[in-house]
Amino acid sequence: MSKINKDYIIETLEYLKSLEIYNVAIMLLASVGNADDNYDNTYLSFDELCEVIKELTLMKVEGKMPVSLDIVSTGESLCPWEIYLPLKHLGMEKYITEWKSEKFDTTLEDDEFGCTAGKDSLCIDGYGNVFGCSLMVSMHELIAGNTKRESLVDIWNNSHIFNEMRRNKLCSVEGPCSNCNLLHSCKSGCRACAYARTKKLNGSDMRCPLSNS
Repeated sequence: MSKINKDYIIETLEYLKSLEIYNVAIMLLASVGNADDNYDNTYLSFDELCEVIKELTLMKVEGKMPVSLDIVSTGESLCPWEIYLPLKHLGMEKYITEWKSEKFDTTLEDDEFGCTAGKDSLCIDGYGNVFGCSLMVSMHELIAGNTKRESLVDIWNNSHIFNEMRRNKLCSVEGPCSNCNLLHSCKSGCRACAYARTKKLNGSDMRCPLSNS
């Protein structure tokens, strides 16, 4: 979901229903790669995000949603800022459970970032380069290894990039997130997006409006 397609979301959902597609997920834009290079032209402002989240939430609450819809945040937690902060701003925070179930299944510990990269997941690009997740593919400095030169087992077990991802805890976060009272609920957003803006795997997710307040 971005500035480019935000005005066509409902129309798209109606079209998908006409194709008998009833289960749909919208992923919020990650500010990596070209999206980071063109941030101001692609990423929703907080006011725009609030407008979209409000419309979709009310449709869901009122039973007017044409399909079964999920919103996929870039950070993995029960309270991702991308959904929670717009709802809180609108006085609608009680509806967070419309998007995030209290039965949220995760292997992450309470003191970990909301990111499974290098822990439960990895991604391999067309050249054999291994990354913690698909959102990191544009960042060559986060290559954990290459399957043409090493076995995937060796990369998984011994990569210093993966080991750094596993060692990092919320208490090590740098930047505005370190002083935020939502840190252990939000889990500091997306590591790929944080790295794109701070060049640190334990940096703050600078897309969050609280990071600039």
